[in-house]
Amino acid sequence: MLKNSLEFFKLHSDVVLGSRLSISPPSKLNLAKNVVAMQNLYVGGTSKWWLRRQQGIFSADGKHMADLSDRRGERFIWWPGQELRSQMENTDFVSHDTGLYGGTIYAHFGHFILDSLSRIYPALSSSKRIEGRIFFHAQPLDGGSDILSQPHIRSIFELLSINLRDIIIIDRPMKIKSLEYYEPTFFDGLFASPSLGARQPPLEKATTGIGSPQKPCFISRSQLKTGTSHISNSNEIDALMSQAGFEVIFPEALDINEQVALFDRFDLICGFPTSFFHLKALSSATTPIFCLVPNGKGALHVNFLNIDLALGLGDKFCLLDAEPQPPPENFVRSFSIDIKQVNEFIERVT
Repeated sequence: MLKNSLEFFKLHSDVVLGSRLSISPPSKLNLAKNVVAMQNLYVGGTSKWWLRRQQGIFSADGKHMADLSDRRGERFIWWPGQELRSQMENTDFVSHDTGLYGGTIYAHFGHFILDSLSRIYPALSSSKRIEGRIFFHAQPLDGGSDILSQPHIRSIFELLSINLRDIIIIDRPMKIKSLEYYEPTFFDGLFASPSLGARQPPLEKATTGIGSPQKPCFISRSQLKTGTSHISNSNEIDALMSQAGFEVIFPEALDINEQVALFDRFDLICGFPTSFFHLKALSSATTPIFCLVPNGKGALHVNFLNIDLALGLGDKFCLLDAEPQPPPENFVRSFSIDIKQVNEFIERVT
């Protein structure tokens, strides 16, 4: 019933979104001199969001530094085209001396943890700290809101001891004399690296936080208002878990510190696929995740498997029979889970 990442992919690849199990080498530090950093530019002309904008960093000889642009599967996110290059030829530049390139800050919770922090995780290990400026591109928000004002982004930077005053958003053309950058530790749907994750020391709240550590923990989706997958009988599953002695947790009701502390506090965490699980990258805990996967096409993203394989987390995956349901507003798909199999899972792990 419970399978490791490789077993699950081999047996149930039809429910996995993405076909690439891939682990990249540990990330290395690089240095580029006299680079040009161009801000995110709207060019329009297509319904494909990853092509509607352009941004990029260019070497001293004017070549696009592809290693500093993002990808998600086959999508090349906001890579520079002629529109951006034309602007480079007719603009004034702001000059900076040194700094570290952090990547692109995306507003989505899961993509921020994995994609946005991908290039700075290696600098957050116990033997290295980030000192000085960090240059980021940023996803433009509706209404022109400052992306650094987003509560989850501010909270995670604070957790990682990154001062917002040290972050420079590339919002205009810039010339940087000396720019350090790490190879990405994660690309969505493509690979994960052993360098992924900050591996923060245990938080103080882990010993005094929410929940009883004597119980296993179930991460509920019943109170989510938006997301990819909806579980139509979530309330019934919550009740079953509670009756079986699980602590039922609603992570969206907790602050970031409390969410990360759950990995230090509990010996076992289970739930349906959720971006919350990616917060384990911010913890030093070795708590295994038991991921309950509805038996439906694309129900589990390959990212969960790649991250587990890269970090050696020892997570387990359990396929449960499920019936597709009409998704409610703000969800992509919905499933009704076979309650008999939920009970079988409970009996197996308790």
